[in-house]
Amino acid sequence: MSRFLVPGWKFIDRSGPTKQLIVVGYPHTARWDFVLAQATRLRKRRDMLSLLAEPEFRGIRGAAFRAIGCMPVPVDRGLGLVDQVLQILARKTETSLGICPEGGIEWKPEWRTGYWVIGVITKIPVCYVSFDYPQRLVVLHEPVTLTGDPEADLAYARTLYNPATAMRPQEAGEIAFAPTWRPDLARLAQQREAWAFAKRSTSGN
Repeated sequence: MSRFLVPGWKFIDRSGPTKQLIVVGYPHTARWDFVLAQATRLRKRRDMLSLLAEPEFRGIRGAAFRAIGCMPVPVDRGLGLVDQVLQILARKTETSLGICPEGGIEWKPEWRTGYWVIGVITKIPVCYVSFDYPQRLVVLHEPVTLTGDPEADLAYARTLYNPATAMRPQEAGEIAFAPTWRPDLARLAQQREAWAFAKRSTSGN
């Protein structure tokens, strides 16, 4: 355990030297979580592409968010977002992806699936990050490669996270995908091919 960049907070880092990660933060119930996430990025000296809800980019904040590597996500989740992110990660091989799968600080009944789809396609390790407000502690857990089985992957995430550690525990959503959601295997195959092509193109430059 070491001191953190935010006064009064501590930091446990089990993420290792992996250059490119998908960093998944939970619980996300307050804007202060973003401060902790950016402090984590600075502490690790990582180049990070962070996904934020589009309404957060209103006014002068938008320019500031873009300057530190944030990308707006449409409220309607936006068709083609995963493909955009895949192209960026293929081109910038030392850039990690930072995402809060709840999609916002308000209570949500389930997680968004984007991080899981990107992790399955790319095989980039996932580093789950927990924000523990009672203990004033940020933990970067050991990176894992997703299995491709959504339930198994979410079950593992549940072993690392405790919703009660959020700033507002009552706003912490369930660690679950929508009950009706199933991976589109044909679409995943197409995206894997596009990812492989993008990686080959990048390595050839």
